[in-house]
Amino acid sequence: MHTSIFFRPFLKSVLALIVAPLAILPISAARAVDVNADCAAIYGDAFTPVTGQVISPSPTSPRPAKGVPFKDPAFGTCVVRATDHATEAPSGFARNDYSRRQAFNVDNTRVLVYALNGAWHL
Repeated sequence: MHTSIFFRPFLKSVLALIVAPLAILPISAARAVDVNADCAAIYGDAFTPVTGQVISPSPTSPRPAKGVPFKDPAFGTCVVRATDHATEAPSGFARNDYSRRQAFNVDNTRVLVYALNGAWHL
């Protein structure tokens, strides 16, 4: 059995781990958002979340500014826009890479998104 058969995938993985951080393009400086403090006024003491299956039309309001908490008109929840494609990369579609992987860091000051072109953005 030739050891290079097993070594090549390992080497590719290590190389990917070394090169991947270089592919992360910086997003313009954003103000740190304290989501708990900023959304506390929106929720208040009497907030009750909508439960069950609800069909609600998409809001027709304009997109809010990045980093500014606002109240969702359909469900009353606090929403904070994390990206602004008009002023920073990526210029097109971007999303969290996997639904079960946390996109935000521990203090909500950074988010990791995956762009349609394969690049990662922090």
